[in-house]
Amino acid sequence: MSKIRNHKYHYIYKTTCSVTGRYYIGMHSTSNLEDGYIGSGRQLWLSINKHGKENHSKEILEFLESRQALKDREYQLVNEDLLKDPKCMNLTTGGQGGFVSEENRLNFLRAGTIASAKSGKCKETM
Repeated sequence: MSKIRNHKYHYIYKTTCSVTGRYYIGMHSTSNLEDGYIGSGRQLWLSINKHGKENHSKEILEFLESRQALKDREYQLVNEDLLKDPKCMNLTTGGQGGFVSEENRLNFLRAGTIASAKSGKCKETM
């Protein structure tokens, strides 16, 4: 079983930039509600880099009982209609866990493994 499924909390959140009013809706699983997680969307991080983390606030919209229920709910919320809102920073529909495709997910994992190996933190396994 993956570590994500063992987390205690699964929730939908909304991070909003107080400067622009733009927002990002996402999902997160954690065992620590104070883990500092604010989101992982590309447009969101461009906004954070431009306006500062202090100008972004995260609110938890709802808790769900499992990671699968979380994915299903994000799929319902982050839909084509939401993506049309000019204030929305989401780039794709929800429910995919931050990856556009399986290939994108695998590339992300490979890059992290290679970077860790180069820094001497772990052995390269891919």
